[in-house]
Parts: sequence; C-alpha cells; structure tokens
Amino acid sequence: MYMNSTPIQPSDYLDEGAYVGNIIDFINNDEYNEMLSVIEKVKEYSVVNRDTELYCRYQLRLVEDDYEHRIPLSEVEVRDSYVKDNNIKIFQKWLEFKVKNKTGEPNCNDFFINICKKILNHFYPNVGVNYGSGFGGFTLYEDGHFIIDHKDGNNVGRLCVIIIYLSPESEYDADGGGGGELVIKTNSQKQYTIKPILGTFTLLDFSENDIFHEVNMVKNGFKRYAFINFFYVEEGYEFKQRNKNSNRNI
Repeated sequence: MYMNSTPIQPSDYLDEGAYVGNIIDFINNDEYNEMLSVIEKVKEYSVVNRDTELYCRYQLRLVEDDYEHRIPLSEVEVRDSYVKDNNIKIFQKWLEFKVKNKTGEPNCNDFFINICKKILNHFYPNVGVNYGSGFGGFTLYEDGHFIIDHKDGNNVGRLCVIIIYLSPESEYDADGGGGGELVIKTNSQKQYTIKPILGTFTLLDFSENDIFHEVNMVKNGFKRYAFINFFYVEEGYEFKQRNKNSNRNI
C-alpha cells in the first residue's frame, strides 16, 4: 500500500512507530519556494563536487572483517569486484554528502534543520532536543542503491529520524518508475511503501519504537535526493514512561 497520503493519524505516530506527512503543513509558500532554490543548489553541489565530497555508505552482510562502511567513490569499484568475486550480500549502498557553503551563502543544512525543528515542535513539544548531535546531511541513491529490511536497534538518547525527500515526482515516474521507496512495517503490522518525492517527509520514532524499514533498489536512472537527520535528546533527559491506557504522549 502506498502511503504518501498517510492513513496514520498524527496522534497515532507513537502507536505505529512512524508518520508520513506533507512538508507544506509546516512551511509557507515563500519557504517552499526558497526550499526549491536550496534543492537546486544541493543537486548542483553533488554534481560539481561528486569526486571529492560524496562518500558511499557501502556495508556488507555477514562480514566480520574490519572494514570501512563509508568509503570514497574512488574505492567503490574495488569493493564491487570484491563483493562479486566472493558472492557477498550487501546490507546497504548509497551516497551521502554535506554542502560546504561559501562565506555569506545560506546554509543548506541549516535550512532543513529549521524545517525539522517545526516538525519536532509539533510531535515532541515537551522534549529537549539536542540539535547539535546526530548526522545531518544529504543522501543520493542512484541505480542499484538500496537498504535491506532491518531495525536500527538500541541507540541511547536517539529520539527519531526525519527524512525529507527532494526529488520531483516527475523524475520518479519517468521511464517506468525510479524505485527507492521507503518500506515500513508499523506496530499494527501494516506495511506501507512511501514514494521518495518532493513534498513528502517521513518520521520514524525511536523514543518508544524500532520498526522494520528498508529502501527499495533505485532503478531507471532515478536520482533519489533527500535530507536526513537523526535527532537525539539533550543530555540528562529521560523518556517518560507512558500509561498504555492513556493518550500516547511523552
């Protein structure tokens, strides 16, 4: 079931472990238009600086040897050959980068962090969020990139992850579909497939949940851009235990 128009109600995200929404619910038209210009800058940066600033998250399954999970693009071909020659399964493969801004230029990362703050203020109004912690940056999935079905496991102090998709639906729909959908299985055992298209964001809760999720393989030349940030609580903050028979708040 596709879920870009989510049947998960905002009040149920802690019950289900996830929420999928429309970014326009949290920004106005001027901010949306500004976002479009920031996205173009992000894409241009990824092309111009591809060989020097982009890295590949390339993690293997069932391999105990000590190896880097994050490698320069210049090393991807060697690892591809190693995987093929040894018939090794891949856990995840995708690209990540941060945009280095010139003096006086708007900060692309901060622009999306500010949007995330609005989302977090809505869903976690009473939680102290440490905005200086966690990975924040941009991802790019190209042909053959994916993440297998998994849970994130226990990460002390991790509140949630927010993913804001940046690629237009027209690019996703071209040539028979681009793949790269996020697939989640909520606590009610419902499975949803989210198209990674501009205007949509996903929140996965880790304060009380750890649901299965994966990213389908990208195909047909689709460029799946997104902003992602894992948010943590401030030091000393403890998640409150909920009364299971009351409203789901923390």
